[in-house]
Amino acid sequence: MTPAAENNEVCRGTKRCVMRRFPLSRAFSQCRLLILALFAFSACTGDSPSSAILASRVTFAAAAGSVTVKSTSPDTATVDSTLDVHVFGTGFDPGSRANWAINGVLSPKVVTNSTRFVSSTELVANITIARDAPVASYDVIVTASSGKGGIGTECFVVTPKTTDLGTLGGAESEAFGVNNFTQVVGWAFVPSGVEHAFLWTKATGMRDLGTLGGSSSRAYGINDNGQVVGYAYTVAGQQHAFLWTATDGMRDLGTLGGTFSEATGVSQNGVIAGSSFLTGGGTQFACVWLGGVIESLGTATSRAMGVNNALQVVGWFAGYKPSDVTALLWTKSGGMWTSEAIPAPSTGSMSMAYGINELGQIIGGFRLTTGQASAFSWTRETGSKELPWMTRGTGAQGYAITNQGRLAGKAWDRSGSTHPTFWDPSGSGWNVKVILGTLKSDAWVNSVNDNYQAVGRGTKGTVRHAMLWEVP
Repeated sequence: MTPAAENNEVCRGTKRCVMRRFPLSRAFSQCRLLILALFAFSACTGDSPSSAILASRVTFAAAAGSVTVKSTSPDTATVDSTLDVHVFGTGFDPGSRANWAINGVLSPKVVTNSTRFVSSTELVANITIARDAPVASYDVIVTASSGKGGIGTECFVVTPKTTDLGTLGGAESEAFGVNNFTQVVGWAFVPSGVEHAFLWTKATGMRDLGTLGGSSSRAYGINDNGQVVGYAYTVAGQQHAFLWTATDGMRDLGTLGGTFSEATGVSQNGVIAGSSFLTGGGTQFACVWLGGVIESLGTATSRAMGVNNALQVVGWFAGYKPSDVTALLWTKSGGMWTSEAIPAPSTGSMSMAYGINELGQIIGGFRLTTGQASAFSWTRETGSKELPWMTRGTGAQGYAITNQGRLAGKAWDRSGSTHPTFWDPSGSGWNVKVILGTLKSDAWVNSVNDNYQAVGRGTKGTVRHAMLWEVP
């Protein structure tokens, strides 16, 4: 695995600060006491830190009987917000000031507007978090009027804006697709306890798209033209792929002759990818719908998951044992569909491709010989490259890709919980960002658009809901 930039992980704040940059163990850590080296009094008494301080790394030296920083309340806030934060510790005086930093460097994106002295153990800092502030764990630095100070390492967390998309009256929901106009699709339970496809917008909330006359439905993808694809049950109880539009509603796309079909992805120019049974058989074939006409991709026991405007289709072929599951890329030439295997970055038991962008870059996942899951990116120029895991993680999976090359999916921590994860290109490697936040357990990204908005599922209390994350 190619070393990448340092992971930028975010975890839920606790009532205590942590000593080391292991966010998942914060509940078991203590604040590390570090003392600010003496610097010019004028640099730390104004309402705004000087540009020189913001641009330089703050250094610390030990000194007895000075300032400590123990915790903050709240210990989490979202980007693009202004709020009061209570800072708790010891050694505060009326001239004390609190600042926010990452790795000891004062942040220009989290600005302290004022610091109010409450007591020797409490300050109230009014801060503004910029819209483009890094989603990360921040140190809180308090400098007393004497110049002495202390730092609470990673005592505060900046999280992305997160919207709970709710349900259709039932208990759970999950989002599978989002376009560049923040239209979101997925499934949600209705009060009777069955799944229905939904379309969500900021203006209207969650809308039930209905079925094809049967009991349930599920939406998987949406393009910028508002075309929604998925599957729904018919009156006869068969599962059929559908195309939904605001003007025509839900339309049955039919099958390859069998009793089953599903649509899993749709390109911006309206090409639909999915799979279907043939007449008289239960074998699943990857397929596409071109102009409403279904075409088999000619690979038995396969599933197409994504398609771009160049008519490149990705998915996988499934053989008779787990090691036979192989990521595939289908292309059409001379009226014939051909496929090629997308190899995993290293020896493993299986691989799957989930998405492809307009540049032909593919996102997928594979299983290591150890049994752990891992994610990969593939291009014809570079081949397959394994994506880095979160610090002290135990696996990853990739599901979505943007035209700018941002990848998204999920990562496992050592406790087995999964977290929304993003990989951004960084030189020849990747910068991985893991969002733990307050929706800490059992969450992931299924789709991401070109505006840094991602959708998937998060755990709220004991139920799972469709979520929208806005991740800079």
